[in-house]
Amino acid sequence: MAKDYYLAINGQADGPFSEAELRRRLADGTLSPDTLAAQDGAATWEPVEGLVGNPATEPKSVRTLRAVRDRLQGKGPAERLGLTGDPPESLVREHLQRLQKQLQKQMAEAEGPVAQGLADEIEALLEDAAIALTNPLERFIRSRAQSLGVDPTSESNRGYIVNLYYQEEGSRALAAEQWAKAAEFFGKLLETQPDNVDGQWQHALALYQANPLKTQESLATLRKVVAEYPQRVEPLSALVDLLISLGRRDEALSLLKTAMENSDKKAKIKAIFDRVRASGGSADSPRGRAGTAPKPTSRKSTQSKGKRNTKPGTSRADSLIAAASEGSGEKTHDGMAFVKVALVCAALFGWLWHASTATPNRCFPAGEQEYFYDPGNYYQYAVPGGESTGQCLPSMKPRPGKSFFNNLEAELDCRGKNAGLGAAELQQRCARIPYPDASSSVGSAQNFFYVRRLALLFIGLLLIVFLGSGEGFGARLQNVGFGLDPAGMAAAVFFGLVLGLMAPTQFVLNASLGGLLGLTLLHVLSEEVFFRGFVTRKLMDQFDAPMVVIVVSGLIFGIYHLTFASFYWMDPGRLPMAVGMLTVGAGIPYAWLYVKSESIFPPLTCHLLVNGLMMWSSHGNVQGLLAG
Repeated sequence: MAKDYYLAINGQADGPFSEAELRRRLADGTLSPDTLAAQDGAATWEPVEGLVGNPATEPKSVRTLRAVRDRLQGKGPAERLGLTGDPPESLVREHLQRLQKQLQKQMAEAEGPVAQGLADEIEALLEDAAIALTNPLERFIRSRAQSLGVDPTSESNRGYIVNLYYQEEGSRALAAEQWAKAAEFFGKLLETQPDNVDGQWQHALALYQANPLKTQESLATLRKVVAEYPQRVEPLSALVDLLISLGRRDEALSLLKTAMENSDKKAKIKAIFDRVRASGGSADSPRGRAGTAPKPTSRKSTQSKGKRNTKPGTSRADSLIAAASEGSGEKTHDGMAFVKVALVCAALFGWLWHASTATPNRCFPAGEQEYFYDPGNYYQYAVPGGESTGQCLPSMKPRPGKSFFNNLEAELDCRGKNAGLGAAELQQRCARIPYPDASSSVGSAQNFFYVRRLALLFIGLLLIVFLGSGEGFGARLQNVGFGLDPAGMAAAVFFGLVLGLMAPTQFVLNASLGGLLGLTLLHVLSEEVFFRGFVTRKLMDQFDAPMVVIVVSGLIFGIYHLTFASFYWMDPGRLPMAVGMLTVGAGIPYAWLYVKSESIFPPLTCHLLVNGLMMWSSHGNVQGLLAG
């Protein structure tokens, strides 16, 4: 029993004493009930009788409760509940409820705050025992302490066993591919043992598996462990698997070659190399598993073919590594990927901007037709009525910061308010857009809707084939990713529905909903092939950190939309906000879905849902507006 009571004797603090010692002295008369006492940490002194009770005067029921409490305090969790060994949870609950009922009966015979306080202490002891018997950590501590023959209440023993628990449970979760759980256990282990080598590399691997945004941190930790402990094969294997999953096979092979030269465990390192070589440099998933042989991943890379001569005096492992490093011909890591993407996008976006803002007449940029989603209707609204020169009247110059559709609404509103005016006066006062003229000629600019989409589609495919990842055209196309990851598809549907229902209404003139959705499919497919299949995938070849890829790719997607003629009349001060909204609301979610799933299908599905819902809700809006 703890000694945490002090007595005030002749102006001096005397002690410490246990509660039992003070009660014994009160019972034999060697201590006056009026003697001032205080428990350790208390702010005031009070008579000792009020603190610990007086055995000579307190009721029998209170003495009984006090004896029960003292007895329970000296027992372990199982003994408190009248159990032995490692009882099942159901039996623990049964005994706890039985003892709580007995305590309630005992309280019926006792009254007063002292009795209630003792009863509360007893109940807390019983509940603590039940928690200790049912909590996995506490169960592990009791079981391991028993097998080791040590006292589990000792602080040093308990700390040691708790770390064993985190180590074993983390390893078990890692083997079961429960990445987040493993990262949590190893993280707790490293809080008390930051220098635990096994904890460091296994935590890094689990963290990478659970959160792709931690890729750079995981790589740094694994590299540090491998450099400081070159004789440890497990962290080396984990680092190799991680590099392979990131498409950095050359770096992984170079690492193995260095390890072969510096380590005395050449047989184990050779086994890792043989595994990498046999799998063509792939791992089962973007994240390999520690201590297990990796399986094929979606990021496939072809294996070099042909025989190579080995030099005399070198081991088979050394020659294989050297041959693979020097002659594989694979370029899965591209340090110039961002530069290539930037140059391609600058050229393509510049051409699209020029083409979309070209003006067949001064009233209406050619690219504005894209928003009709029906190019055949474009020139019905492109020629000013009554103007043989094809020039806009001064009153028809678009208002600053307004697109065609803003001006369309303004003109219709003006015409409605001035319906009694003559045609000439109405034209002079309300003209905002070209008059409809069904007899006007249709020029080649009406095809720009298709020109943009087909250009994105075919240029994207060509870039994937000639600048993509992998060796050979087929491998580069395959590396775009065509898996159907259930989690990725579920996230795609969720984001697609949310973003689609929040998307702004568009003005479309296509009378057929089916035709409108068909054009939407072409639009979405072309953008996904170029921006996810080429741009995002190419950026993944250079940057290890997924968040960098996601943000840069999303920003490029946002900037691309400036090439649409809807920005032709926009106030320049609003352009950054427009790009930001498109980046955050579309570019980043689509890029995140692609990076997370490594498949083009989730972002394609999400994009189709967003644009499909947007076109479905917008269908017929302009026709209704024109009809009055």
